[in-house]
Amino acid sequence: MLRLLRLFVLASTCVGFAICLAIPVSPQPATSHQSIEASERSPGSILSNQVTAAGQCGNLPTCVPSTGTTDAGEQVASDVNSGQPEADFAAVFTTISVGQPVVFTDSSVGDITSWQWDFGDATDAIAWNDSTKPGDGSITHIYASVGTYTVSLTVSGQAGSDTATKTVYVTDSPIQRAQQGMTAEGGTVETPDTQIVAEFPAGALTADATVYVTELPVEAIPAAPDGFKIGSKCIELRAVDVSGQAISVLLQPVTLTIRYSDEDVAIAGGDPNDLLLAYIDRNTNQWTHVDPSVNADDQTLSATASQLGIWAILSENPAAGTAKWVWVVVGIAAGLAAIVLAVLFGRRLARKQHRAQS
Repeated sequence: MLRLLRLFVLASTCVGFAICLAIPVSPQPATSHQSIEASERSPGSILSNQVTAAGQCGNLPTCVPSTGTTDAGEQVASDVNSGQPEADFAAVFTTISVGQPVVFTDSSVGDITSWQWDFGDATDAIAWNDSTKPGDGSITHIYASVGTYTVSLTVSGQAGSDTATKTVYVTDSPIQRAQQGMTAEGGTVETPDTQIVAEFPAGALTADATVYVTELPVEAIPAAPDGFKIGSKCIELRAVDVSGQAISVLLQPVTLTIRYSDEDVAIAGGDPNDLLLAYIDRNTNQWTHVDPSVNADDQTLSATASQLGIWAILSENPAAGTAKWVWVVVGIAAGLAAIVLAVLFGRRLARKQHRAQS
């Protein structure tokens, strides 16, 4: 019987301390899509595929890529040679405030005789022909209400027609934007308060361009991965060449430096080293993070970015997991409770044995 008692005490003690040791040091978020494994926290890893509805992410989805009926380069070349219209257009900014003008520029190819714009709101469509199309192919539109709008351009000719679409996101929050002309020699663009700085090395851009850093409100970007929270800074980094076309490829990575807030640190459990910088791929709706270097004196995160587009500070959401100290306390309490129960059981068993011998 005493041997069984010793085994019970040992087992109870192990169970109690196993609860302490098995709990991860950092809170583990509860996920409804893909779980965030420890290996996924390595630099460049995809955190989650956060899609809340078909073609949507977050409150103001920004994950719908521009589309056309043809996406193969060889087919495009063939269609151009045959005169088949291929619709396409550019917009420097697709996240704007209410009342802010947005400029769309036609870049369609092929033998085209008519263009029709639909801005996705209550305004009438606008049609062009060869004689009414502006020389630069640009058109300006202003949205009067908050929302997500699908803009379409349909081009037609004797060989057929084609349609391209883009999505515009209109918010009632102010949008701060800084811009800087830049050559292939590189340069720096920063916001007036210097809280966001992007340094382009020589060779990052192949030609002269204007680089924009836009600080976006949280509701104007895709939702964070499950178990994470978007921090105080969300930005869009864009470069536009002299013809007004967006540059999508960097030949050299840029250095992105963003200042974090005390609230960001609090959400990260008090340690700024647990903050991440992450990029959202609009085509796949996936967040990919990089581990930034932390300057605690300046309260900044710095990382090399090889992608233009939307970047944000991310931290684990405390609501998605229980603080580690809670689990430690629970584990210790469970271990002590098991020991106390074992001792009480042992004493009761000893008294019964004593009475039986008497």
